[in-house]
Amino acid sequence: MTQRYSKTLHQYSDFFKNTWRDLHISRFFAYLCEIMENIRFNVGRGQRLLLFVCVATLCLLVTAVLVYIIGTDTTPKARIGAVLQDVIAFAVPAVAVAVMVTRRPADLLMIHKPEPVAAMAMVMALLVAMPALNLLVEWNASLPQPESFRADAEAQHAMIEMLFGGTGIGSLVAALLIIGVMAPLTEEMLFRGCLQRLLQSIAGRSGAVWIAAAVFSFMHFDLTGFVPRMVLGVIFGYAMLWSGSLWTAVACHSINNCLAVTAMWLEMWGSAAGTELQTFGSTSLGLVALSVVVASGLAFVAYRHRRLIADRQ
Repeated sequence: MTQRYSKTLHQYSDFFKNTWRDLHISRFFAYLCEIMENIRFNVGRGQRLLLFVCVATLCLLVTAVLVYIIGTDTTPKARIGAVLQDVIAFAVPAVAVAVMVTRRPADLLMIHKPEPVAAMAMVMALLVAMPALNLLVEWNASLPQPESFRADAEAQHAMIEMLFGGTGIGSLVAALLIIGVMAPLTEEMLFRGCLQRLLQSIAGRSGAVWIAAAVFSFMHFDLTGFVPRMVLGVIFGYAMLWSGSLWTAVACHSINNCLAVTAMWLEMWGSAAGTELQTFGSTSLGLVALSVVVASGLAFVAYRHRRLIADRQ
């Protein structure tokens, strides 16, 4: 009887020792990943994420108050509000959190020169995938949704029209600068450069890409386009991950937004080219399938090239 209890006790002891060892091994590998990326953090993983949530929420509240005070009933006010949102709600928390959690904030935000082959492959993959993305937009918009969701989407559409302020070239240039240049830069700093990077040590690289993409889509507060926007976020996330630079994600985001702004401006101008640009390729399932295959191949090229570079290093 004593031998049996002793054997059972040893089994439990071995179990807890192995569990404790595996826990330390998992922590060691997470720490090793941080070392391999040349990042030294000042606080733990959970504290970093909590700090991000607190700072981002505070900046979002400050932005909401300022925009409410300024108003958005005229084009100049709407443009000022959009710029304030880009700077205070997106850029400030990204930079502030990066500075607080590490002594090398540029490394955390991946503000590096991109690997050219991988970067070009991901940009081309985004362009080639447009027929599939357009079909995804139409599918998501056709789903049964509460009227409040559609009302929110229409309100956002009206706000973008307010940013234009007209159909002249000057209006197009202003919209391109705000929506096509500034918004992609600041949003990518927050969602990819900061949030996705902080999530990597918790959810892994691919897990971080998908979680950050879901948060990115949700924070647009337009559920009628949640799925296609999340897919775009995934493309931006892998573009940064595989090219080794935030600038690749910014470039992809900027191209997508500039195309959307141009299409909307053409529609406001009364040209059918705007609608054709927004629905390009979505009516042909063969073209959609081809776009998915080619875009996937280009993404694989970016992935493999990045792996080859890492192996050589």
